[in-house]
Amino acid sequence: MIMLPSNEIISSERGHIEDVIVDSRFRGMNFGRLLVDTLICIGKHMGCYKISLDCSHEKVGFYEKLGFQCKNNMMYIRFDEN
Repeated sequence: MIMLPSNEIISSERGHIEDVIVDSRFRGMNFGRLLVDTLICIGKHMGCYKISLDCSHEKVGFYEKLGFQCKNNMMYIRFDEN
């Protein structure tokens, strides 16, 4: 939720992108960029005030080129269905 100093609420919707993977045969053809750009457009259209994602260190530059910024560290615990 975003609240302005005037107490006006802008939006409480946010998006999260997870596991964008392009088959190795199609890498370098801008499909990853197209996928993420499309998800950003969908998020804006749905009224999201932000979109977050988790990525490996090697992919930070790719997402920065698309306008994402690094902020804080993300930690999680995963419970597999074993």
